[in-house]
Amino acid sequence: MATGNSSTAYREYQEYLNYPEVMRRRMEVLPGGKIATKRRLRKDRLALCLLSACLMAFCFAYLYLAAQIGVVNGEINSLQTKIADKENDIALAEYEYGELNSLARIEDHALNQLGMIYPEADEVYYLNEKNSAYIAMGLQNSTEQDTLATLEEESGDQGLWHSLAMMLDRHFYGDTGAAE
Repeated sequence: MATGNSSTAYREYQEYLNYPEVMRRRMEVLPGGKIATKRRLRKDRLALCLLSACLMAFCFAYLYLAAQIGVVNGEINSLQTKIADKENDIALAEYEYGELNSLARIEDHALNQLGMIYPEADEVYYLNEKNSAYIAMGLQNSTEQDTLATLEEESGDQGLWHSLAMMLDRHFYGDTGAAE
């Protein structure tokens, strides 16, 4: 009987191999123990598909973020280059500003382009307090100063009023002295 069982099992196995794929699956599902195994295999396949889908999504997200990081790094490098260029422009402008405001350049421009000349020794005037007061009053030429000086000398009692007017004028224009 043992040989009969094995020969029938062998014959069933050969028939099993000759059946089409769909029929073989049905035959595997029919015995009770194999149904549970098939269900577990389906669940495992589904879990494997979901896991591979999640892994693919993670990989695509990683690649996207890596690309975004590259783009942002490129923008940062571009902005750093622009900042360096602007700093160079500022340094150059400050240098040119300093060069244009140098006393040697101003003196050269005044002498050569504006036609200015250095004053002679007899053309230099030093100011004293009286001349400073005339300038503060707005008397710029010497004829006005001489006229005012002769008026002061001619009027003896008006000198008091004039000195009071001068004191008030200095007070309101900020030229008051410590003694007043």
